Amino acid sequence: MIWASSMSTSFIHGWYLVREKPKAVVDVWVNDVMRRADLKILVRPGSDAFLAIGVLREVLARVGGFSELRDYVERFDRVEIEEATGLSWESVKALSDFYLDHKPITVIGFGLGRTLNGGHAVSLISLIPGVLGMERGFFYSNSKGWGIDFDYLRGLHISHPSRVVGMAEVGYRASEFDLVFSWNCNPIHSLPGSDRIAEAVKEGRLFLAVHGPFWDETAKLANVVIPSPTFLEKYDVVYSYWHDYLVYNEPLFKPLGVNEVDFTHEMAMSLGISDHPLLSEDPWKAVERAIRGTGVSLEELRREKVVKVRSRPERPEFKVEPLPHRLEKPRGYALVFVSDPRFLNSQFREVYGAGKPVVLNAEVEGEGKIRTEFGEVRVLFVKDSRVPKHVLVMSKSSLMDLQGKPINSIIGPRAGQYGGTPMLNQPTRRTILPGVYQKAREDR
Repeated sequence: MIWASSMSTSFIHGWYLVREKPKAVVDVWVNDVMRRADLKILVRPGSDAFLAIGVLREVLARVGGFSELRDYVERFDRVEIEEATGLSWESVKALSDFYLDHKPITVIGFGLGRTLNGGHAVSLISLIPGVLGMERGFFYSNSKGWGIDFDYLRGLHISHPSRVVGMAEVGYRASEFDLVFSWNCNPIHSLPGSDRIAEAVKEGRLFLAVHGPFWDETAKLANVVIPSPTFLEKYDVVYSYWHDYLVYNEPLFKPLGVNEVDFTHEMAMSLGISDHPLLSEDPWKAVERAIRGTGVSLEELRREKVVKVRSRPERPEFKVEPLPHRLEKPRGYALVFVSDPRFLNSQFREVYGAGKPVVLNAEVEGEGKIRTEFGEVRVLFVKDSRVPKHVLVMSKSSLMDLQGKPINSIIGPRAGQYGGTPMLNQPTRRTILPGVYQKAREDR
């Protein structure tokens, strides 16, 4: 069961395992994965939570039990679910039958969490395998289930940040800061309202320092750039969101630049900070302490290189609301960002060149604008039969519009239910895409 995941592009090792198996696919357009599915469910963006509720209604009617969950899902009637998802009840029932007949492992795409009701959708979808009696029936972000003490690695046993600003808000709160330090990321590409960061840097109101391995949009804009090595040039311990193995990463090449640990120590020393416990602790001792809960020792990992996690928390605690009190119904257009085989990350622009800001859609052709209350971008609309009406599909290669403005400048600061992550793939509700201006000539 593949729910909102472009596996053949962004999860190719997982796709290799399932490509010949019976599969159902839920997505918002007919991508490569859906084209190869046995059951195709084309859902309206932002309505996945409603679809999961519909599936739970049908499944619970046949398996029994779970009275609290049954009472919850029966509060949503068929008409409400059909209107929200754009699906007939026959499609909802077909997906329910697939679950009942196959008891499939469900792969939930990360992008789903960046949509309207996205956190709730992931939570509700993950309940379906449990109702079917599957103890480990879905994949999403499973890294908190491996027993790794991330809080220790982050130094939270010693101190906490004085203030945390969520990713969705950084661009819109750029005026609150004198300096931004960007480590191993490309905020000009990936953050909502990133044009506001760029403007503040260009006007001298914000000092931007970058520590990263690629000459990307943020590095080109920065006041100071400190190069860092890639994973091919440094020692590290790697875990996965998906599989339960730890990997001891060894460099293949002599490093260019300075790694994160050495840079942090050198910067602290230059500021006169030398006796802090987080600086005096050997980094590998910290790693060894953090992976203790996995049942794997650092010595064994160095020797074997790849070791399966032996122990894990019985019941990892997650602060989620499995039965949300309120769900929003999607309205209007939805701008959806999808994976491109050549542009899984923004740095590949330096290899393949910049992609054009093409917007696949069902209605219009030619140059035009997408406008929201946060701004507008000029793009190239291309008709595509794979895209339903009111869905606008853009590749991650399209970082900038026709005039060099970040596409994310029209995305607002609204965050999802969990983690403060921005809602990038967000349906319209007056704040996203209230108008699509179709032809440049008419717009002028």
